[in-house]
Amino acid sequence: MTTPPSHRTRRRAVCNAIYFVNAMHITASVFINDNESELHADYDRWLEELVPFDSRTDPTSGDYLHNRTGEDNADAHHKRQIMGPTIDSWRGA
Repeated sequence: MTTPPSHRTRRRAVCNAIYFVNAMHITASVFINDNESELHADYDRWLEELVPFDSRTDPTSGDYLHNRTGEDNADAHHKRQIMGPTIDSWRGA
């Protein structure tokens, strides 16, 4: 986002607002948390441990079936399901 939502509502004298933020890609995610590089690294490590990247396509070896379609991003689809695609937030006066 180029401008925080609160700046948009303040300019219009809005006292209460509901924000809906949606990642407009099937493998993208939006989350709210502290903007700390260590925390982001923890998320990366945790997600990679849960759903490791693996571009191979042999399901008999534990590889992702989705990667048999010619893509190599099956892990990203799973990670997005864990983190979620949207944020709903409320701002009161």
